Amino acid sequence: MTYTIQIFYPGAGLFMNTNHESESLDELKILSSSDLFNGSRVRVVDESQWVMFEPPVRESTGDPSLSGIASMLGVPIVDSPEDFLRNDEDNDAS
Repeated sequence: MTYTIQIFYPGAGLFMNTNHESESLDELKILSSSDLFNGSRVRVVDESQWVMFEPPVRESTGDPSLSGIASMLGVPIVDSPEDFLRNDEDNDAS
């Protein structure tokens, strides 16, 4: 079974998946309780969207940086829009 960390998006009033996924519930419990998620409401859900763990929200130490937000969501930071918009067909043409 695969577990996912979700983060609460207050503007929409819903939880969104992050790219933090694992077959180990304990691994995601530890990660979701880490300082990375300070100031955010998060939870760990299973494949059926059942909440398996929801740590208490801890006070944020300040405004998150772009790299902090990217780490929280589990996504890379793209240097330029051209790299982001490139697709596999563009690479084959070279």
